[in-house]
Amino acid sequence: LALTAVLILVLSFTPAARSTPSLWDGSSSNVFGLGANWAGGIAPSSSLGSTDLIFGTSLGAIDPVVNVAPFSAHSIVFSDPSEAYTFSGNAFNIGLGGIVNNSSQTITFGNAINFSGVANSSIEVAAAGGVMTFNDVVTMATDTLTLTGPGLVKLGNTGSLAVGSLKTLQVNRNLEVDGGQLTRAYGNDGSELLI
Repeated sequence: LALTAVLILVLSFTPAARSTPSLWDGSSSNVFGLGANWAGGIAPSSSLGSTDLIFGTSLGAIDPVVNVAPFSAHSIVFSDPSEAYTFSGNAFNIGLGGIVNNSSQTITFGNAINFSGVANSSIEVAAAGGVMTFNDVVTMATDTLTLTGPGLVKLGNTGSLAVGSLKTLQVNRNLEVDGGQLTRAYGNDGSELLI
């Protein structure tokens, strides 16, 4: 009887399913939440654990305005080839998958970015010549945010990144502070800036 109960329990367990990645095509407008701007005609759902967004060659708009407040995604990936996207509007909450730029284009976030709800996340600019610019606040609610890849991560204009108490920013590659602000909590608070 105990073996039967275990077998029923095992057979009834369904692991959490990952959603199908959502591909931006921008064919209708620059409105992020409009289904007509996404391949298949369905806008992605906001989910920190299961929504993966892919941006590549666009059929139209390359300046998405995030009209969902805030929008949560497991990851945002820019494929190669890709357009030079510029985002604005409401904030993105980014999960464990982080943000990856696989193209040699400059990707600009004019909206706030929150790395939250997960222990660790990353920003990767995988292609040489690729740039990822943040012109608004980047909030590091994760324990560790790692910057990797041969490309450049840039805090431009009014962009800022604060390394708070008990948090670690690990910079494995290029970080440029160009008019933006990189701050670290001071004192014996456990925060680290590893460059």
